[in-house]
This record gives sequence, structure tokens and C-alpha cells, in this order.
Amino acid sequence: MKKNFKALVVRKNKSSFLYDIEERSIDDLPLNELLIRVNYSNINFKDAMSCQGNPSITRRFPHTPGIDACGTVISSKNINFLPGDSVVVISKPMGLNTPGGFGEIISIPASWALKIDKDYSQESLMAYGTAGITAIIAIKKIFNSMKNSLPSKVLITGASGGIGTISIAILNHFGIAVTALTTHSELISLLNSLGVNDIINPKELYDLTKQNLAIPKWDAAIDVTGGEILSSILKLIKPGGHVCLAGNVQSTSFNANVLPFILRGITLHGINAEMLDDQQRYDTIKSLNSDWMPKNFSKLYDVIE
Repeated sequence: MKKNFKALVVRKNKSSFLYDIEERSIDDLPLNELLIRVNYSNINFKDAMSCQGNPSITRRFPHTPGIDACGTVISSKNINFLPGDSVVVISKPMGLNTPGGFGEIISIPASWALKIDKDYSQESLMAYGTAGITAIIAIKKIFNSMKNSLPSKVLITGASGGIGTISIAILNHFGIAVTALTTHSELISLLNSLGVNDIINPKELYDLTKQNLAIPKWDAAIDVTGGEILSSILKLIKPGGHVCLAGNVQSTSFNANVLPFILRGITLHGINAEMLDDQQRYDTIKSLNSDWMPKNFSKLYDVIE
């Protein structure tokens, strides 16, 4: 096996960060149980922050980002994995302060890898990635919490992002009406192609929620923003409804009053894909290859070779 491989490498130059494709050696990788050839990865929000040198994500440079990867085991020091096994690394600490999936080869602890069936599409799985897994967890949380019925109307914030677009595609797949909240007017045609029923911007949301309660509009919501947007959403959820919080794009804090909770009995759920155990991860991945796969899924991603 050749020791050299190509990887995206981010380098720090004083206060600037530069990145390029470089040739690396297996000797540059940490010593771990599994050596894996990467077949597919994806671009996640955390990867973008790593490339920009965000200290909350990556502190040591040079660095290769990539929090998700699908590939084939090259060598293993763990009895549960054999050379040739198909594996996925998703929603683990890889690519933050350790070399990630933007390299052709990765070296990781066996606990980060999950063996998958060889007939699973690695391309589709990486198109979902951490964002898609997070979307599915949130939607399943809503479905399971409502028990006897599916929601009829759901609000999705950050609708043009990874969690947002995949949430829209899945909910549309189940025949649920979706309102998309976005600040990117140039992406309205994409959202319409995914089957949204309505598109709003944050100002419209704020105008509806100047009091402690507003006329309820949605059975549930998936929010990736936090901040003032989340504060407004809570006032607009129907009695017994659910809000799943999966990000902090706007802010890590929000203001809330108790009335939506004690008068309407709504529930706020925190969503974190990293908390899934291996069985939950496998079950979620399995659902992607069955009745949870939207028919228009191919519209959500491009393959860059």
C-alpha cells in the first residue's frame, strides 16, 4: 500500500488561514485501531468554521477537516473490523482536532466507526451526513411525541441549510405541510422545488409575536438558530406542540416567557446527534435506505470529484 495520499490541509499564517490540496503521509496520521480509505465525505457547517480557523472548532494547525466519512477498512487492530469492511464515521469528534474526512485516508479509534451493509449507498449516506441524521432525529422526536397523529403543519428554520433542506424533503415525503424560514431569497426556487407550502423571513415572524402569546400556526418546528427566532417560534406553536432545537446560528441564548409552556403545554426538545449509541445510529442509517428516503433526494446535493 502506498503511504502517501492527498488531503485538504488548512494552515495558519499569523492571523490568516489558507487551505489547499496537499500530499500527506500515513506517518502524519495519529496511531489508532483503524486505517480507512475514504470514499465519500461531505461539507458540514463545522468544516467551514474549521477552514476559517474558528477556535471553538479547531485550535491546532496544520489541520485536515471533515467530520463525516464513509469508506473501506484498510487495516484493523480491532477484532470487530476486518479489511474490506464498509464503515461510516458520523457525528463523532473526528475532523475537529484530529485529521478528518477531507483526506483520502483516515486513522481513527474503532469506537468512532460503524460497520454498514455493503449494499448501502455511501454516496447517499454522506449526502445526509450529520445534518441529515440530526434532521431525522428531530422529526422522529416530533412523530413519537405526537403518538396518535402526525403533525399537519411544521415550521423549519435555516431552511436553506443542511438540516433545513433535508427536514423539508422528509416531511414533504410524508405529506406534511412545511413553512420554510430563510434569509436567503436567492434560494426560494430551491425551496419551492422541495415542496414547501410557504416561505417567510425573520421579520415576518417577529411581526407576529410582539406579545407573550400569538395566534398559533404550527404543530411543530425544527429550529437551528436559537436567539430571537426561537423566542418567537415558541409563541406560535399550537397546544401540545413540539419544538426541536438543533443549532445556534443566530445565538446561543434566547428569551422566553412561561405562557406557551403552561397555557399551551408545548415542549422544547434539545437535539444532539453525537448522543446516539451505535444501535440508534445503525437504526437511523437503516431508515435512510427504506421508507424515509425522499423521492427528490438527489436534488439536495452535488457530487464533487
